[in-house]
Amino acid sequence: MKTGWMLFHPFNRVVVRDGRPFGGENRTLRSLPWPLPPTTAGAVRTLVGSLTARGGPAFSEERIEILKQISVQGPVLAVMRDTGVHEVFLPAPRDVWMAKVEDRIKVGALVPQRIGDDAGTDLGGIRAFASPPGADKPLAPPAFWSLEAYLRWITFDHAGSRVFEATTADPMVALTSYLFGAEDTSHSKDASCRHFRSSPALEWRTHVQMEGGQRKTGGLFSTSGLRLREDETLACWVTLPDALEDAIPSGTEIPGHIGGERGLARVLWSPANRATPSAWTMSQALTEPYRRGDLLRLVLLTPCPFRNGWLPQWLDQRMEGELPGTHLRVRLETAIVSRYVPVSGWSLAEPRGPKAMRKCVPAGSVYFFTVLEEDAERTIRPLDLWWSTVADDPQDARDGFGTVAAGRWSWGEDVL
Repeated sequence: MKTGWMLFHPFNRVVVRDGRPFGGENRTLRSLPWPLPPTTAGAVRTLVGSLTARGGPAFSEERIEILKQISVQGPVLAVMRDTGVHEVFLPAPRDVWMAKVEDRIKVGALVPQRIGDDAGTDLGGIRAFASPPGADKPLAPPAFWSLEAYLRWITFDHAGSRVFEATTADPMVALTSYLFGAEDTSHSKDASCRHFRSSPALEWRTHVQMEGGQRKTGGLFSTSGLRLREDETLACWVTLPDALEDAIPSGTEIPGHIGGERGLARVLWSPANRATPSAWTMSQALTEPYRRGDLLRLVLLTPCPFRNGWLPQWLDQRMEGELPGTHLRVRLETAIVSRYVPVSGWSLAEPRGPKAMRKCVPAGSVYFFTVLEEDAERTIRPLDLWWSTVADDPQDARDGFGTVAAGRWSWGEDVL
């Protein structure tokens, strides 16, 4: 197998439809705020299939089965630095809490707290909730975080430092102060932009439908798409099976397509042995093994269609189970999950046509576990779980659903 990053740099806006009907009385095509895993998985497999067709059918039933073995984890945002190296940015974790009070920003985290013996829930084995550190109206955090900022957040002891009040009204600067403190004394906008990015802008266009060489009466319609900045690309971590190892030349830009309207993009294949930076192997926070009784935190980097709604199928009625790909037995204590994300798509395999809509847990959702039993076959560290997948279905895992980041957490002292 060969692994590496595949980078898509669109020449134009990226159209990723939200699934609502388009046509007839509905004359507006709306785009999602960020592409979903099937978008990049389809783009990668279509590109590889076209490059390896060698004059034969690119998408016969047999070849489609081979192409479906390509593992595509993403998409995430990649930003070109002045050094000429792309840096990965990840979706914001949903356990971050921010609030604006007058001209200042408060920053903290939702910390799990146990419920008292005199209280109960209808959630089965769930006996805890992640509560915010204040009653102020929450503020949405920046959409994308650098790997360095993400690592700081997921290894930070939020229970011991509940609320930080920054002397600024800028959320990015406030988060930089909270995570980096005195190490980043400038707290300037430039310093904050190194670690945080907003979502791509939504670009609208109005079109005229033609009929017989003339404008059709009532033929106006509108479409929207994502406009990435000049230094931004869509990135995904790709694992090519042995049969397709030589499909894409390394270090060479080739033309490809991404999103709807067959949007043209420059595609770069950058081989690598692991998705996380090599320097992370020196981090004690990521290389200290999980032991029985440790608290494990998983954050979804991509949406995931669990068969039991927001609960993974690999958890039993007691909220216990083994993490996929390991023999690490864990118990779910609580989770932070917001409204589901609908995911559909188009199938080239039989029966061809639109795929049924599925409800997915959104990216950024956080699951808090307690380790019940260690893996008897190998040591499991947080670094080993980064960029793995917790999807129920193996094909969903290869399609990019359920990719996670891993860290630790601490209980809140108070009892709800």
